[in-house]
Amino acid sequence: MARHDENDRKRWADMQRMGRTRFILVRGVLAWGLTTAVLYTLLMTLFNDAAPLPTLLLSLVLFPLGGIGWGALMWRVFHRRYGASSVGAARVGR
Repeated sequence: MARHDENDRKRWADMQRMGRTRFILVRGVLAWGLTTAVLYTLLMTLFNDAAPLPTLLLSLVLFPLGGIGWGALMWRVFHRRYGASSVGAARVGR
């Protein structure tokens, strides 16, 4: 268990180097928002006979916006869990 925690702390230090804003954009908007938008569009098209293009366009706006909140929430959770490492301590609050 200690090794797992050590690896998590190293990953958090890497995330801190990225900075809060970039973390939110990469992990929240791109990774979560766009992926969720595409999956949602596929599922709605397959199971609900939704029109693909309008569903995709709306999803590509709404889910990335939600990704901003998701990324900010994850940043805060990681910061509370692991604190400010010496590597990124000055950048954590931004």
